[in-house]
Amino acid sequence: MHLLVGIIGSALCILALALTLKDGKFGESENYKILNFCGGSCLLYYAIITESAPFIVLEGIWVALPLISLARKYFAKISSD
Repeated sequence: MHLLVGIIGSALCILALALTLKDGKFGESENYKILNFCGGSCLLYYAIITESAPFIVLEGIWVALPLISLARKYFAKISSD
C-alpha cells in the first residue's frame, strides 16, 4: 500500500513536469501547483513511512511551496471581494 502511494505521488509530479515542458505557461497555473502539492504529499507520506530524512526534507519543502502559493492567492482573492 505504501509503495502504491509513492508511485502515485511520483506519477503526479512527473505529470506536472511533463505538462510544464509541453506548455511553459502550465507551470504558472493553479493546476500545476495542485498536482505538485498532491504528488508531493503522497511522496512525503512515503518518505515518512520509509524514514528517509533527506527525502522528508525535500518533500516537505515540495509540499509547502505550492501550498503557500495557493494560500496567498486564495487570501488575496478573499480580501479583494
